[in-house]
Order: sequence, then C-alpha cells, then structure tokens
Amino acid sequence: MSLINYNFNVFMQEYNGDSGEGGGGEPSFDLSPEAPNPSFTFVESNFQFTDPPRYFKANDPYYYEVDNIPLKQVHENCLWLRDQIIGAELNVTGVPLKKVLDLQPYANNVDRLVNIRPGKFTARINDAYGLSPLFEQQANGPVVDINRAKIYQPPSIVTQLDTFKTIVGSIVSEMIYSNGLYDNYQHHISKLVNDPITVGPNGQTIETTINFVLTRTFLATGGLFITDLPKIKAAVWQPTSDVTANAPYQPDLQQLSLDFCRRWQGVFRTSVVNVSQGLSVEISPFNEGDYLDNDATPGGDPQVRIDLVFVYTHPIDATQTYLAKDDGGAPEVITAPRLGVVKGAGAIFTPEGGAIDITTGEFPPNFPNQGGQAYYVASANLNQNEDLAIQAPLADQLALTDPLEPFPGNSTGRSFPSPDDLLNLAPILSQDAVEQELATVGQSVLPLCYVIVRKDSPLIFETDIIDIRPFLRTAELTYNERAGLGGANPPLSLANPATGKAELYNGIEILRDFMDAKMSQLDSDIRGSFAGSLTIPQPSLTATIYSNTDTFEPQNATMYESQVIHNSLAPYNVDTVMNSVNGGFVFNTLSDGDNEIRLVDGRYLIEFGAMNNPAGGERSCNGGDIRWKFIAGDDTTWFPTRPNENVFTTDVQNDTSDFEEEGSVHMKTILTIRNGETLRFQYHMLGSCTSNVRIRGSVTITRLSNRDDTTGTIATTTIITEG
Repeated sequence: MSLINYNFNVFMQEYNGDSGEGGGGEPSFDLSPEAPNPSFTFVESNFQFTDPPRYFKANDPYYYEVDNIPLKQVHENCLWLRDQIIGAELNVTGVPLKKVLDLQPYANNVDRLVNIRPGKFTARINDAYGLSPLFEQQANGPVVDINRAKIYQPPSIVTQLDTFKTIVGSIVSEMIYSNGLYDNYQHHISKLVNDPITVGPNGQTIETTINFVLTRTFLATGGLFITDLPKIKAAVWQPTSDVTANAPYQPDLQQLSLDFCRRWQGVFRTSVVNVSQGLSVEISPFNEGDYLDNDATPGGDPQVRIDLVFVYTHPIDATQTYLAKDDGGAPEVITAPRLGVVKGAGAIFTPEGGAIDITTGEFPPNFPNQGGQAYYVASANLNQNEDLAIQAPLADQLALTDPLEPFPGNSTGRSFPSPDDLLNLAPILSQDAVEQELATVGQSVLPLCYVIVRKDSPLIFETDIIDIRPFLRTAELTYNERAGLGGANPPLSLANPATGKAELYNGIEILRDFMDAKMSQLDSDIRGSFAGSLTIPQPSLTATIYSNTDTFEPQNATMYESQVIHNSLAPYNVDTVMNSVNGGFVFNTLSDGDNEIRLVDGRYLIEFGAMNNPAGGERSCNGGDIRWKFIAGDDTTWFPTRPNENVFTTDVQNDTSDFEEEGSVHMKTILTIRNGETLRFQYHMLGSCTSNVRIRGSVTITRLSNRDDTTGTIATTTIITEG
C-alpha cells in the first residue's frame, strides 16, 4: 500500500530541475493542490517540502545557523508529510480475515481447545421465555370464535402500575430494559372493514363489499400529516389496551402491534452481543464408533469429522437468556455469551417400535418391508461441551481426496453442519401464550468456525480451524420474500401475524363443518316448523279392482289402471334400507293384472269398495256369500279379525232363475305396514253358483305417518321397535 503514489525521482526532476543527487542550495517548490502535474493531488499545508535538503559544501563555515538549515528542511518535510497523511483518504485493501481480531478463533496447538478472542456482533433476539411481567395479557374469551360477531379478537394488554412508575421514575427498583421499540409506532396504519349497509330505492338491502376505509387517519386518503407517520408519532400508553372497548379507546392493529412488542419485550429485535472476555470450548476426540458400520464396509475407515463452533446469543439489554437445552426439566440459563459445538458425526440410527438394528453387522435384506410402527431415531450421546450432533454418512469420507473439495488442502469431506439453521429457533407466540410455556423458548447463534477433527490426532492445531465468521453475509430472505412481507396490508406484526396453509385450511375446514351443522340444524328446524303448521302432501295410490271367479278357493283381487301422487322418498330423510324397498319410492310400480302392492314402513289409510253380480247363463247362486279381508305380509296380519261372522261380506244368493241380485261392500281402515311388506285384497266365495261372479271396484291407499305416529320426515326402520 502506498500513501503517495508517484515516482520520487521523476517528481524531483519536474519540480527541482536536478537529478536528486542533492547539494542544490536551498531549493523550494510549490506543493499545493494547484501544482501543475495533474497526476498528484496534495492536501493544503503551511509547510513546504524541500527535496533534497541542503547538503554541506566544502567552503561552508562552521556556524550553527548554517548547520541548522538542512535540519530545518528535514523537519518541515516531516510536517508536510504529516499533513498529507492526516488529510488524505486511506484506502485499506487486502486485509485478510485472520487480521481481524474480533471473535477470532484460534488454537494453542497444545490441547484440544478452540479459543475465541473478545468481540461484538449484532444478532436477532428470539428468546421470549420467562420474561418479567411488566405487561400482561388479559383474555377476552377465545382468540378466534366463529360464533362471535368479531371472529378474531386478540387479548387486551395490561400495563402494570409499577411499570408506569418505573417509566416515569417514581420507582427505580425494577429494570425496564428500554430498547426504543416501545415508544413510537412501527408500521403505517391500515384497516380493512365492510362498507356501511345501504338501502335501495324500494327499501331493499344492498349487499356490502369489502373495501378500505378512506378516512384521514388511514393511508389511502392523502390527508395524512407528517406527524401521523410511524417513527415520528409517539405511541399511546394506557393502563389497559382493551380490544373490546368502544371507539376511540379501542386499539387498532398499529397500536396492538406495539402493545404486543411491549408485552414480549421486543422479541425478534436485533441487539448487540458483547463477548467481553475470551471464550474456549473443548473438542472431543475422534471416535470411529460415531460412524455407521465402519468395519463391515470395504474401505470404510473414517479419517476426519467436521465440528461447528458457534457462540450463543446473549443481548446486552437483558440479564439472562434461556436456551433450548435440558437443564433438569427446564431450559438452560446463561448470563453471558458462551460457546457451543455441533458434533459433525455421532447421530446413530437407534431402532424404535420393533425396527431392525442396522447399526452393526450386515444390512438386513428385508429392511424395506418392516412395516408396522418401526422407525429410527438419529440420536447421539453428547459430551458436556457438545450441544448437537448430525448424522454423517461414511461415504462422505470418499471426498477426502476430491480435487473439488470446498477447502483445498484440508481433506475435509462433505458433511458440514449448517452454520445458522441447526441451532436458530424461533419461539411460538400465539395471542394466548404465556411466558412460562416452553414453546416461547427461542435462541439464535453466531457461527464462528469449522474444526477438522482428525483420527489419531491428540491435539487441535491452528491449521485445523476454518474461520467462517459471517462478516460478509447474503440476505436471509430474497427480495420478493421481503417485498411480499413488506407489502402485506394490514402490515404483519404480533397483532396481525401471518397465516400458513395449515392454519388457513384448518380454518376453512372448521367453517365448512360449522356451516354443515348449521344447515342441518336449519333443515331440521324448518321441517319441524312445517310439520306443525303446514300440510305436507302425503303419498297416495289408487287402482281399479277387476276380477272374475267361479271357484270356492280364496283368491287375490287383481288391479288395473293404477296411479300415484307424491310417491318419491327423495324429500324425506330415509336410510338405504328403506330406499332399497321400491327404489326410492313409497309404492312399487303396478302393472295391470298385479294382485299385491309392496310398501315402505308406516301407517296407511285403506279405502276399499267392491261390487259383484252373477255373470251370464242361469244366474243362480244358492247361498252365495263372498267374504273379504286385507292381508299384509306373511298372511298373519289381516283385517278384519273376525271374517267368519259375516263381517264385510257380500251376499249374492238368489234362487230365481230370471232375477239377478247384486251385492257390494265398502271398507275403510288403517293398517300398520312394516318395511317391505306386501298388501293383498283377498276374497273367498262360499255357497254354490252355476255361473261366474264378476267383481268390480277400486282401492285408494294413503300413507298417513310413520309407525310411531310422527309425520313429516319418514323415520327409518331402525328407529321403530314396535312388534
């Protein structure tokens, strides 16, 4: 690096007119910025640069004033150079990372320690566990309640009285840990609401749409003042930020985001971490047992593993930090930054649930077909100084001689613990979370170096350390990801967190099930209301009775010209068994000449009428008597129950050859039919006739109710227990 970029000899020749040999009297030249050579830019100075200084000559007297001339020139030259150094821009280039001492990792080459020099860095603070209750949450019922007018309603934030006293200095017994995030709003205000309901010219309600409210206090108007902008406008402090309060006391999302920031004491903020003293951590020796099946695999002789050394974040604005490490059933606590180690090998597949042990011996040929509940856990037994271990396949050792290895000359292999992502952990801060829930534990780490742990090497050497201090970092999110979060409206915050697919679809499922239940209940309510106030059309069938007989055996009357109304079961709530009887209908389809009707479960009104007379010839019936009964099912259910006492009979007796007498019968009754039973109209002629008897009539069948006498919805057969 050169502070003054010029050829000194050429410079002397241009400005002094000599070759730089010296002895030239008292040459003096202008070295101001107005110097004629444009290749030099000098800083203004009250001193002159003399080159060369005056040399003694043979005839110079020995006198102090003469002797002091060259000394004064050299002194003034030094003062001029000082002005140039102070006034010039120094461009420092080519400084390697090993020259930067902050948090520099190094080894002493005499033990297994990796040491870290003091330093500072900025980190994101993720820990929200065990916070001091300066602010508390006050539940207002469930955060999400679909039965409530306002479905999403986060809890209110209560500021403790002692917190107010601490802020104004009335008491100083408790630390407030102010980080500046509590005082001014953090994002622009925005609100998404429905338009007011409007009424049409005929009094009808016009459907509302979702739009942004355009008022002076919101973003979209142009009436916003500079003093309304976040980072300028001071935030509101109130004892209770009550989301159930009436306007103007109800906090909006802009205020709520700040309330939650106070309540969680600025979690997810950035803070300086100060490693005020050097730190060190011991690296465990190399162990072949950390690799799977290294004896059985041909050539499987592991030589190295790669560990990651990092520093746990502990911010300067907190007294303690909780880590995601088990310390007797509770998270481990640190009060200063400390080092941690990710072991580059050692996570071995431990069989669980009856799985086959694959850590030793030959690999079982039936491994893919274990089935059942078999699974493997990549677990590891860690030393005291180790925080995590990763599974490192033995095949990675093949990369030791890879010409494309990531760190040439180090023979590192290819399994590198991910620097940030392995240990960084974000807490879950749902709106109803509390400080002592383990889900609020979060942590962030700063990766410092990889350590090459070599087989048969008892020490850690300086050459085993690969410095990866992240002073040059890529963005953690791509531009479109950052722009997408920044473009969210209303802005995302703890008061308005982002929704993932699982939460979204779960909400849709809840809404779907809720609407299904509501619609089912509405359908039931409507049917119940109609059943009590409206006449529901009843399924009905009518047919003509047309038969001739000259036999004295019981016969079933044949039916013709049948018609039905309201026959379908579709409007009713029936099961598959009832639907299967007649293919979704109350009555089966009758063809002319059929003598039975198949019915679904219920009570039926039967209206029957028939007339008979002798037909043709002698027309003589001596004691002719036709008796009728209705038979349902298997001939055990019939009506009337006492037909032998001439109940519902037709008398056609006549012993005069030239006289014809007709008889008729009319019956009306209610029968109970079980699902799928058939109904027949049977007649039996008694006495003697020398000619055929003709039977003509009609029947009408109407379904009145279910067998339990309820109307409306047709009950299923499984509900009815009547014998």
